[in-house]
Amino acid sequence: MTEVLTPEVITEVPLDKVIDQTLVKNNVTHQVISALKKKYSGMALKSLEDKQGYLEICEAKKEVRKIGIITEKLCKAGREDAIKIQKLWLNKEKEILAKIDEVQSPLEAEIKKYDDEQDRLADEEAKRQEERFFVRQSELLKMGATYANGCFIINDVSYESNLIKESDDDIYSETILPKYQVQFQRNESDRIAAEEKKKAEELELKCKQDELAEQQRVFNEQQAAFKKQQDEANNVKEIEDKKKADEYKAKQDAQNKSRMNQVMTLGMKYKFDDKAFSVYDVFVAEIEITNFTDEQWVELIQKVTPVIEQRKKDAEQQAEDKRLSDIEQAKQDAIKEEQERVIAENKKEESRLAQEAAQRIEDAAKASDKDKWNVFIKALNEISIPEFKSPVYKGKGSSAKQKIESIIFL
Repeated sequence: MTEVLTPEVITEVPLDKVIDQTLVKNNVTHQVISALKKKYSGMALKSLEDKQGYLEICEAKKEVRKIGIITEKLCKAGREDAIKIQKLWLNKEKEILAKIDEVQSPLEAEIKKYDDEQDRLADEEAKRQEERFFVRQSELLKMGATYANGCFIINDVSYESNLIKESDDDIYSETILPKYQVQFQRNESDRIAAEEKKKAEELELKCKQDELAEQQRVFNEQQAAFKKQQDEANNVKEIEDKKKADEYKAKQDAQNKSRMNQVMTLGMKYKFDDKAFSVYDVFVAEIEITNFTDEQWVELIQKVTPVIEQRKKDAEQQAEDKRLSDIEQAKQDAIKEEQERVIAENKKEESRLAQEAAQRIEDAAKASDKDKWNVFIKALNEISIPEFKSPVYKGKGSSAKQKIESIIFL
């Protein structure tokens, strides 16, 4: 480690003694200042219209200011040599640091290349992870997963989104994804089973309709045979009655078929155990279809139709309310999760800053007086006095600069 050398200033008489002697010769002493303080302290205007008091205070200020002007001139003259020495040191510092920079800058450039490459690789990895998470998320959503409380859920399988995002390909494809796939296949099986059940019910209904049609066909054949017998017996009355019966039966069949189509249009399905069509707990019995008069049937349809429509709307609204509620809950959960993350990060940052402040205090407490003074002087050297335009503030700026320089060369 290179030892830092401090330039030495050799004087026969201590500088502070020289300064004090110079001031005393020019009548700038503590006794003179104390006398001014004793003479003028407590002067104040009796009122805002006190012109005489104002003039007396102005004269007092001029007398006090005389000592200040003498002090400024003496101190400025006394530090001229020090300023020249300071400038020589600063110029030499700039000259040497410029040469050092010729060596240091290429080294820093190489360090920056490495740091930039590490940042680029980190950014690439983060981007790849985000793209991979998007693919995984789409894959799970296609399988029917829902997002809630920061997790992707299918039935009893639930993993946090961060785990799904950060897991490597082997863990995801061999451990996480297969569990979701098992639940997906189970749900698919249930869905297929429900569809097959629906098809079976539709087939059963068709069989029932075919059975009724077959019964009708047999009945028609029987009626035809009966008609043939009646024709053979040449009984005009019976033939006419048979014709009326056929017409009545055809009318009844058409009516029954029309009524069944009408209730099925309302969404009703035939329940064999109940011998009725039903939907949303609204029932129309088979006997009502076959036995009701037109007036009774119209009255029944007018009664059940608005009930079915309302219950359908209620069911759809409940489903929509649940969907919106799930979406809103997911949003609230995501907001809460983000808020908790921000709070945690803020607490972590506050802790870090507190530790750094405590470390600085500890380092400052351990430092020697010389080190503390050097730090203080360094801070003063870094103060930049602005350039002012008005004479008043130019004077203030010059005075401030002189005071700072006087402290630096103490």
